[in-house]
Amino acid sequence: MATLLVEQHLGVTVVERSVKGTGFDYYVGKSDASGDDLFQNVKRLEVSSIIQTGNIKGRVKKKLAQTRRSDNTGLPAVVVVVEYGPPRAEVADHA
Repeated sequence: MATLLVEQHLGVTVVERSVKGTGFDYYVGKSDASGDDLFQNVKRLEVSSIIQTGNIKGRVKKKLAQTRRSDNTGLPAVVVVVEYGPPRAEVADHA
């Protein structure tokens, strides 16, 4: 879910998985990059999910703090938290 969101909203895709303990999960970059350009303008991506509704902002704050461990890379960080609470749907039919 997170990778689809960053691709749609930021135009980036996963380039590589990060090393465990770095404070983020993936490197993301432009989806049309290749070869020498593959790691140009990359960002750090930290992903997380929660089940309970209403706590998403707290989790985002926690994950942003977690990415600070790797701020020395000079790469910007992106955090995506997906809430998997009770499913909700609304359907409207106008005849």
